[in-house]
Parts: sequence; structure tokens; C-alpha cells
Amino acid sequence: LVWLPVAGYLSFLGSRIRRFKARFKPPVVNLILSFLGLNLVYDQKGMIAKSRFLQSGLFVTNAPYYKGEDLIRGTIEDAAFEMNELDVRETSRVRNAQDQVFRGVFFHVEFKDPFKGKIIMLPKEDRPYLSRSIKQITRAGGYRIDVPHARFQEHYIVYADATVSPSNLLHEGIYETILAFRKKTNDKKIYLSFVESHLYLAIM
Repeated sequence: LVWLPVAGYLSFLGSRIRRFKARFKPPVVNLILSFLGLNLVYDQKGMIAKSRFLQSGLFVTNAPYYKGEDLIRGTIEDAAFEMNELDVRETSRVRNAQDQVFRGVFFHVEFKDPFKGKIIMLPKEDRPYLSRSIKQITRAGGYRIDVPHARFQEHYIVYADATVSPSNLLHEGIYETILAFRKKTNDKKIYLSFVESHLYLAIM
């Protein structure tokens, strides 16, 4: 549950960095992160690897256009953490242009404590655009699950593969946290997945 507030705070921090990066060089930003007591470093030209983005299972694409900047990475407690802004596009199948796959802030956390399986949470309003993501997990034996939270189900669809017990990872608190975070960020779209000891969070 702590990762959603952390993601929100670092997303805000990233926006401040982008606003002032023309005036502040990366060493100064790293100094700010150090001053805040965060074991994180800043790389203005760095980005999360495309393979890592695709491993999330949130967006299925060949992503011929994959750009990122303002990478923040390091450790928080015993978890490896990285985030940055990504702009991901693919060639349109129906017009001579590129379609936007994702444009926003992408987070990746790797936990030391292992867990098996895969769970993805997708905004219900984006379901028509995420058919490939849904097909990918269902082809691997995944299935849609009904979570015991009516208000959450109004906004999200959740899929899990056959190797994971959703009750081990999902509970009342996480639904409330996601809904509260969504409300606080003026209904920004939030995508979340757990994949083999990794957590992926996309905000756009």
C-alpha cells in the first residue's frame, strides 16, 4: 500500500524536476534527493528498458517508438525502485500515423520477497483499447476475477493467471488506496500489475 503514495509523491517531484531542469543540472537534483533522505539518484537522459515495460503485461505492443527521460532509481527500504516519464507509440493499422500506447509516468519495483504468478488491474474505460493485454494473460491460462469491492469494480477489471492466489496479494486496503489515489489525482488513469516479485504501476 505504501507504493501508491510514494508513486504520487515521486510523480509530483518529477514534475518539479522537469519544470526546473533547464536551470538545475542533474548533480543538483541528486543533491535534492539526498537532502530529502531518499536513496535515489537522478539521470536526466535515462529511461526504463523497453523489455521491462513490456514485462509488465499492461501494454502489449511492438513499441517502435519508445522514448523516456528523467529517470529516478535506487532503493526504498529493501526494494529496488525506478521510475520515469515514457512516451510509447506504435504504427497505426488503419492510418498513416502513430497511435499513442502510453504517455505518462511508469514505475517498477522489485521486491526481495518472492511471489509467483501475475495479476493485472486495468481501468474499465480503457478495456476496448487493451484487448491485446487481456488476450495475453487469458491465453496463458489467466481469468477475470471479481474482487470483493463493488466501487472498485465500477472502475477496474482485474485478471489473474492460474499460478497465483489473488487473495494473497489483494485485499480491501489496496482497493481503497487506488480509488483514493485516483480521486486525488483528478481521475488520472492508473494501471497496476504484479508479475513474479515485480510491481508495475503506470499513471497517465
